[in-house]
Amino acid sequence: MKAWWRKSAPEEQVFHITTRALDSRNMQLLRTTLAVLRLPETWRYDADATDGVVLVDIDTQEGKGKWRELLAGGRFYRVVPLTRNNELRQFANGLAKPLRAKPLEDLLRELGAELSSLAEELKGDEDTAARQLLLCEAMVQSPHDRFGVHLPDGHWFYVERDKDRLYAAGGLDSLLDSLFRPLHRGAIKPVKLRPESFVSGPSSESYSLSLLLWSAVQSREEAAN
Repeated sequence: MKAWWRKSAPEEQVFHITTRALDSRNMQLLRTTLAVLRLPETWRYDADATDGVVLVDIDTQEGKGKWRELLAGGRFYRVVPLTRNNELRQFANGLAKPLRAKPLEDLLRELGAELSSLAEELKGDEDTAARQLLLCEAMVQSPHDRFGVHLPDGHWFYVERDKDRLYAAGGLDSLLDSLFRPLHRGAIKPVKLRPESFVSGPSSESYSLSLLLWSAVQSREEAAN
């Protein structure tokens, strides 16, 4: 289950927002605004959240560094900059500093609608949610550093994520065709075999896992445009 969504009651959806490098004044404004807002969804502040929505003051060196780090990490659904620089705020779709209730309300209303739509897709038991995960996402999020990927057509691939390597026998066409399809049950399994014994024959080749996934995402975005 996604951490940004908690279902506290049968009809209640609770979303979480956190902050980085925020001063005490803007933090107080955030907490007060969250307490008085009346939105279709419930928003709560969670200082320990590691995904979801995060508000970052980028007018400080610490904040700028955190902003870049969070954007590069890709864990948060939305990284929202807080700044006095109007051009930067508009470019990065952020909020003006000091924080104001109405712009924050508009942003949370927009994000709440998006997250509610995603939460609807994730309703159901854990197995159903797992089957909705795309294969490329599952490869990135696997708890194992070394695992095998088993495709419906019978092909297997061996991944050493700690070394950024993927081993394949007979090419990658089958894997590339499946990267953006929902994960099937048992697609990823931890294995201890060495690559040379896992993919039989001298024709097996190794590839960069991160480069493969990045290239696949770029190709998909270009095709969509």
